[in-house]
Parts: sequence; C-alpha cells; structure tokens
Amino acid sequence: MNPKVNMKTAMILFAPWRDMLLIFVLVFFTASGAGCAHTDKQSDVMEKLQQFDMQMNSESWIPAEEVTGIKPESEVERYQNIGKLNMGASFYETEKLLGTQFHYEFKAKIKDREYVCVSWRFVKMLKYYFIFEDDRLSQILSRLPTKPMIVNIGGKTIETTEPISPINLVDMALKGESMKISEVRDRIEKYIEKKDFSCNPLMKSALMTSFTANKDNIKKDYAINRELTDKYSPAKIKLGMSIEEVKGILGNPLLVFNDDGNLFYIFGNYVSLPYVAVNYKFSNLAVVLCEDNVKYVFSHFFILMIKSYASETKYEKGLADGDAEFFDVWGNLVKVITYEKGKKIKECVQPKSGIYKK
Repeated sequence: MNPKVNMKTAMILFAPWRDMLLIFVLVFFTASGAGCAHTDKQSDVMEKLQQFDMQMNSESWIPAEEVTGIKPESEVERYQNIGKLNMGASFYETEKLLGTQFHYEFKAKIKDREYVCVSWRFVKMLKYYFIFEDDRLSQILSRLPTKPMIVNIGGKTIETTEPISPINLVDMALKGESMKISEVRDRIEKYIEKKDFSCNPLMKSALMTSFTANKDNIKKDYAINRELTDKYSPAKIKLGMSIEEVKGILGNPLLVFNDDGNLFYIFGNYVSLPYVAVNYKFSNLAVVLCEDNVKYVFSHFFILMIKSYASETKYEKGLADGDAEFFDVWGNLVKVITYEKGKKIKECVQPKSGIYKK
C-alpha cells in the first residue's frame, strides 16, 4: 500500500469536514466576541445604575428618607425585572416587578371593558405608560398622542400642549401602537450609556446646604404630600360608582363642570408643595360621570389635559368672594378666573404652580 496515495485519499475524504470545522470555529469565536461585548455593555449599564442608586439613597440627590418618609426603589432591580415582564401580566404582577412608586394616569370603562393606565419612571427621567385591559397588560407607550402648541402670553412665546379633552386622549392612547418590552429595556440602556451618575462634590455640597437650610419645610411638605396622596388615591374609586359613593370617600369636590354631557368632578387640594420632588408629588383627581355612574378617573398628566370650558352657566359650585379657581388647562398653563359676589372680576393665564394656595 502506497502511503502517499492513502494520505491523499484521506485528505479528499476529510475536505468537507475540514470546511465545516473551519466554519464552526469562526462562528464560535464571533459569537464569543459578541457575547463578551454584550457582557461588557451589561456590566457598564449595571455599574451606572448602581451609581444612580447610591445617589438616590444619599442626601445629595433628594432629601433623606427619615425626612421624606420615602425610600427610593432600586433602579438596578427595576432594570433587571423589566426583562422578566410579559405582555398579558396582571397589574399586581407588574407592580411586583417594577415597584410601587408609580402614578395613576387614568381609569376608564369603555364597551364593558375596564382600562387602567399607570406610569413608571426609569432612572428618574424616562417615563412609560403601561395600559391594562381587564387587568392584563396590553400596551406600553413612551408618550401620549398630544400635539405641541405655541402661545403668546404677555409678549412671551411659550411652547405648551394643545388642549384636548382627556376623554379623547384616552381613545387616542388606546389606539396607539404598543412598544415591545425589549424596546423599553433597549431605550433605558441607550439613555444610561450617555449619562454620568458619578457624584459631583460641588453639586453634593450645594444640595446638602440647601437641604440643611430647608429641612423643616421639606419634612412638612412631604408629610402633607403623603396625607393627600393617600386621601385622593385613584385606587379608592371604582368604575361604576355613584357620585354619592365617591363623595363618601373623597369629600366635596373643588369644582364641577359639564362637558358635552359628561359631569367632571375635581377633587383634591390647592396646597403648594414646592419641596416635593415631581416623581412623588400628589395630584388632584378628576372623576367623570356619564349616566350617573363613574366612567373615567383622571390623575397626573391626564388631569393637566382637562379643558373645562367652564362658565357661570356650567359652573355648579359657588365660590367665596375673592376665591380664584382654574378652568382651562394648557399643559402647564392655566386660566385663573376670580369671582366676587358671583361675578367674574379678573381673568389671567399663568403657570400651573402659581394657582395653588395654602
């Protein structure tokens, strides 16, 4: 037997396997490289989120827990848990994963189906709207379908939000295209990659000085905020309730108006809470009745979108002399009308924060 012939035959027979082995090696190392890059990216994200958590749990970001009564939830855990969430999850399951620090936006009953929309913020700035249909997660929106509007107030040009009935906004939101959960996670990662959450000593010093100087006021505002948040929680109001049942829970409304046959009852308090961070701030509550039953409940962003068209004929609650109440709301701007002896004596447009009173 000729060894050269055997070797040649062996090489011919091995050639297809050689090519397959080469392809396997290339794929393995490419995948390993991609895996390492992905691991590095994950490590980067986790490191920055840990920095963020350290900031949120220190006095350099928001006032200390013993003053506010609020313990910031871990962004590391929220980021990890968003990957465990599935469409179709119940509200309870979603809350268990994403935490209890969320805002109710609306509750609505439409064609025998009940909808609840709540918003969660990620790393303080990224806000997403989670919509549940009959207690099952059906949509996630990064923004609501509002339109920008330019207004001229006192010679100043201001960009705000075009007025829209919150009822129409609910309809538009329910028709919106949902994000995938993986998209939410990807956006969080891209946002974090561009941010530096390391502690700035000068910023920390300035915030600590402000915190120390205003500690009593901060503590007072957060105590009031906790009380009002609990008292006017949308969770207490069930769709289908009568107004008598609602008043039994929330007390008397601040104002009532009629908009195209829908009765809007605004409950809450006009107290100013300048020391409360926006993520935790209490919101007034709008309860909307149709055919004598609660059909909508609005809070936070949705109550800002109420355009009330209020007038003496639509306004059903008397005001004391000199009282001022808001009527039209354009994003963060409001029209304030002051009454005296039942007659309108003053009207002006100003930022929302300016209308509240102790």
